[in-house]
Amino acid sequence: MHAYIHTYTHIHTHIDTYIHTYIHTYIHTYIHTYTHRYIHTYIHTYTHTYIRTYKHTYIHTYIHTYIHTYIHTYIHTYIHTYIHTYIHTHIHTYVHTNIHTYIHTYIHTYIHTYIHTYIHTYIHTYIRTYIHTYKADTLAKEATTNGTITESYTRISKSAVLRQLEEGSARKWQRSWTQTTKCSTTKEYFPDIEGRLKMKLKLTGNLTTILTGHWNIKAYLHRFHISGEKTCPCGKGDQTTDHIIYDCDRLKEERDRLRAAVNKTDDWPTSKRNLIKRHYKEFSKFINSISFEELNAEGN
Repeated sequence: MHAYIHTYTHIHTHIDTYIHTYIHTYIHTYIHTYTHRYIHTYIHTYTHTYIRTYKHTYIHTYIHTYIHTYIHTYIHTYIHTYIHTYIHTHIHTYVHTNIHTYIHTYIHTYIHTYIHTYIHTYIHTYIRTYIHTYKADTLAKEATTNGTITESYTRISKSAVLRQLEEGSARKWQRSWTQTTKCSTTKEYFPDIEGRLKMKLKLTGNLTTILTGHWNIKAYLHRFHISGEKTCPCGKGDQTTDHIIYDCDRLKEERDRLRAAVNKTDDWPTSKRNLIKRHYKEFSKFINSISFEELNAEGN
């Protein structure tokens, strides 16, 4: 019995050692080695080789397909279509339109206008000049050879006729200007028509107001019931053109400059005729410096 138990214990220990050794050593080592080798071999070798081969094949196929098929077809189709469309359609249309427009414009406009103008000018100049010259020469020769023509010195030139007409109109205008009771303010500056016609004035709103007595002057606005007050805001009398030029205290500084310029050759105060005829530059400067809005503002 003791021997049996000893043998059983020995067998149990042996089996336990075998299982431990097998499971712990062989199986663990096998699985570890196999798994490691498998993973290494498969992943490192097979997979690497596969990926390289696949990649090479794929890239080669892709490049071949893309470049040879897609890009070639695309470029060929695009270039063909572009060339066909551009050359056949755009360039053809552009050239056709341009040539048509150019021909139409050049022939219809330029050549037509040039020919018309040239022929018209030529005919007008040549025929009118040549015929008139020829007629004048013929009449001159006839006058020198024909002893029956009576000499006459009563004819006058066209310029002399125009001058006589202008002078006659000016005299008639002067009579009407002298007799009229209107435009009394303007007549103080321009009593004679001939003198006014010879003057070159740069008219402005302010200068026209002073020369006519109209527009933004309180006495004028009051006369037509546009303004209820005709007194100047300076308080020294009615606001008329005379008051503005000679008396208004609000324009004292500007008037002093005008007076200084006038006093070089004339006495102040001088007539309106003198102001416009002899001192036009300084007078117009004085008038154009006036701001009627500020002049007529209350409380200044």
